[in-house]
Parts: sequence; C-alpha cells; structure tokens
Amino acid sequence: MRRWRAFLWTAALCALAVFACAGLLRLAALREREDAATIEVLSSETDGEDAAPQPSVLVYHTHTWEAYEMTDDAQYAPTETWRTMDENYNMIRVGEALCDALREEGFAVVHDKTAFEPPNLSSAYTRSLAMLEERMARGERYDYILDVHRDAYSGPYNGANGVTLEGGEQAAYVMLLVGKGTGSTGSGFDARQA
Repeated sequence: MRRWRAFLWTAALCALAVFACAGLLRLAALREREDAATIEVLSSETDGEDAAPQPSVLVYHTHTWEAYEMTDDAQYAPTETWRTMDENYNMIRVGEALCDALREEGFAVVHDKTAFEPPNLSSAYTRSLAMLEERMARGERYDYILDVHRDAYSGPYNGANGVTLEGGEQAAYVMLLVGKGTGSTGSGFDARQA
C-alpha cells in the first residue's frame, strides 16, 4: 500500500508542477485521502468569466511498462524486474491519476497509452518521438507535453529510491526535467538550461 500511495503522490506532485508552470496557481495544497493524493486549488489566477482557455496537455510514457516494487498487497505479473504490462500497476495508472487531477482543474488532457517498450526497450524513445511527430503532423497542438516515468535505481546502480518522512513513512522522489521541446537530450544539459 505504501508504494501505491507513493506513486499516487508522485502523480499529484507532477500535476501541481504543471499548474505552477502554467501560471494558473497562486496557492495550492496537497491533501491526502485514504486511497489517493489530491490537489486542492486554494487560489487561481484565472478566476472569473473572462479567463483565458485552459491549457492543453498531452501525457504519455516512453517507458510505459515501468512499475513500482511489488508488495504483499500490490502484486502484478512482471515482464521483467519492476516492469509490467498490467495497466493497474505500470505508468498508465500513474498517468491516469495525473490526467484526472488535470481534468478536474479544467485542463484539456489527452493520455496516449501506447506501449513504446516492445519490441526493444533501448529504442523506446525513437518510437515515442515518432508518435509525437505524427500527432504534430496531424495538426495536434499542446501547451504542455509530459513524458511521465517511474525513476529508480536497480541492479549495479543501487541508490536511494525514496526518502523517509517524519513519522518513518517512505515516499518516492519526484524529479522534473523541464525543456522547451527543442534540441536533443544527452550530455551538456547544464549548458542548455539558459
């Protein structure tokens, strides 16, 4: 249950980051329920009838089958370590939680659930880029494009995958890589930040 709650919190934090980047929030709060993390908007810069249209968002997952560590109460059929085709436990579920939070705030959201990992994980980015290019060629336009991942160390790259909160509860780290949608990835990221 803890890992399940951790990825729901991750989705809620991602949504909060989108709201902040969109300049739509002055103040927001994360609220915890029994089964989910939610975002409560306390103040919005777009209150009123003359507000601009809400931004459009495309959510997808280059590594669709990424999953969290199994627990006794959250079992899935793995495709390999910490990966599954089961959409109840892979990034599709995290993406749905994020999309739900965005839609509740009035965002126009498209969730592309294509599995880009098969037939070869190492070329998943090539296939997800092709999907983006096809959407743009059809005339689709989005204010924000989010490739949502589960990030973790495994195998020889062991490291901390989370943090211990007050009271001893474990939570997942959240990492946001924000770009302009141009250029390439790889070494030299720091030099391109400006």
